[in-house]
Amino acid sequence: MFGSKFGSGRATTTSAQRRFGVRWGFLVPCTHRCPHRNCEELEDRQRPLHSGRRAAHPPERVDPPTATPGRAGTVGPVDHPRPLPHFPRDLVAILATLDPEGPAAIPVSAVLRAGDRRVLLALAHRRGSLTRLREDPRTALTLVGTGFAVTARGSASVIADPLPGAEFVVGVEFLAHRVDDAIGLTTLVHHGIAWGWKDAASARRHRAVLGALRELAS
Repeated sequence: MFGSKFGSGRATTTSAQRRFGVRWGFLVPCTHRCPHRNCEELEDRQRPLHSGRRAAHPPERVDPPTATPGRAGTVGPVDHPRPLPHFPRDLVAILATLDPEGPAAIPVSAVLRAGDRRVLLALAHRRGSLTRLREDPRTALTLVGTGFAVTARGSASVIADPLPGAEFVVGVEFLAHRVDDAIGLTTLVHHGIAWGWKDAASARRHRAVLGALRELAS
């Protein structure tokens, strides 16, 4: 049938037949010296591995994927620690300090981000946390706001006593050594702690403290 088309008594294989055979997973053999470049390659692909002849294209080696930890509880690499998140001026942070009886945590309303690993805080002179961090600088700072929730572990120290421009408080510097992200893959944080003031005088005093912290950071 096919031989008459080319004026020969021998049956030959057309390109259409070979394409059909390749597509559906079997090989249509040529009955003469095959002009198709891929004939031997196709035969090799269909020859069993135990036939003694090496396949023309052995399967590529695929390395298994490397497991990566989830977001929750992870920290940045040692050389590139996770930076502290950017947060608004009215954020309320949770400061944890240590004493012989264990950790103690308080909310702090005067908090200012001063760098990727640096936070400035203002604490009243009467605060027990101020006494504790003077004795043991190991502290933790939890920051929760819209889209983020982290706990930074590090050290705190007094750098302004009193704080210039707001002498009724003390300026404290917190340096983060490690930042843990508490948000999981399915977790959303809509907002942090809502904080306000009962009177205008207290609000003005709070603004003065934040302004003093900005001056201290510059």
